[in-house]
Amino acid sequence: MHGLGRVAWHFFVRWLFSGRNLFFFVLLVAVLLAGILSMHSDRTMFQRGYSQGSPIGEFDMPYAQLDVATAHQFVWNAVSYRFLHSASGRGGLLLPMRFALRWLAFVIPVIGLALSFDAVSRDVESGVAQTLLALPIDRKTFGLGRAAGECGALSVTVVVGLGGVGLVTASLLGIPSSAEQLARMWTMLVGISLLLVLSFLVGSWISARVKESGRALWLAVGVLATLFLISVLIDHGTVLRDETLPEPPAVSVDVGRLLREHAARGYPALEVVPPSIESYFEKLTDYSEELSETIRHRHQIERWIHAISPSHLLLEIAGQLLQDEYVDATDVIFSRDAAEAKTSLAASLLRTAPEFVWLLLWIGITAIAYARQLTKLEV
Repeated sequence: MHGLGRVAWHFFVRWLFSGRNLFFFVLLVAVLLAGILSMHSDRTMFQRGYSQGSPIGEFDMPYAQLDVATAHQFVWNAVSYRFLHSASGRGGLLLPMRFALRWLAFVIPVIGLALSFDAVSRDVESGVAQTLLALPIDRKTFGLGRAAGECGALSVTVVVGLGGVGLVTASLLGIPSSAEQLARMWTMLVGISLLLVLSFLVGSWISARVKESGRALWLAVGVLATLFLISVLIDHGTVLRDETLPEPPAVSVDVGRLLREHAARGYPALEVVPPSIESYFEKLTDYSEELSETIRHRHQIERWIHAISPSHLLLEIAGQLLQDEYVDATDVIFSRDAAEAKTSLAASLLRTAPEFVWLLLWIGITAIAYARQLTKLEV
């Protein structure tokens, strides 16, 4: 164990200040800034639109439009929509992170494989591997120590570097944040680090097995694309085979007239509601409940499907962590009352525990496979 720690520390320091890690950091910052600017421009656009359409310029609109999409996509859009349309500027740091995560979930695996596809093959081709493997230390210990040090350096770059840049940029743009939101952001960065470690180990294992950098690169790309495509195909196949979505109740002439008159009078409180209109709202409530249950059912199925795609696992974690209004992100469907819900980071972590466990399980399996491959490596 002492030898493993020394090897890990050596490669941690070496990789932390390397040119590859600097390039990785610059790319991460670019993706984060793109997310922050996208959020800022979208919110500005909505605020301008509202200021032109309302005397007071303040709206708090629910998400009440269902597109044909997977459940996790619908829930993600619903939460983002409410944050963007809220007059109080909900979300704080979580909202730009949501924008950036749509890129990072797929950029991170590519970066991890790009940084590690030649981790072993480069040394084999240059002849350095013969010297390294002749050192008075077990191959497995050396290989895992090296991977741990390099993954540790990359994780520090994500958690400290990306988190620090996010805080500074948000401060400059005046994006508010609470202690709860900061805790969720740092936890999300840990999740990103886990995905990075997994993809780095996959690339290292492929490099050790193939021993040729060119073939290792193509195989790494193939593995990444295959996992993602299989998950997407099954995901959307489930949607196509699922039951037909419930149809919303038709809006009668009486309902339309009442809503227009109600808006013209400035939305006063209604003392008496005609029976026909009351019946419509009862049907609308039943429809909302039925649709919510359908989305919840689909969402649970998709969580199992996403276990085979690391990128989708990260998106599932982000969908829950990067919101601080609802105990469960699916509660946002048709704006369920969040005032009574006691949200907390602990509750969100409990709901995302399966995704974190799957990521850790994949990391463990890949690390074991990598260590076994190193013991059989011939140079």
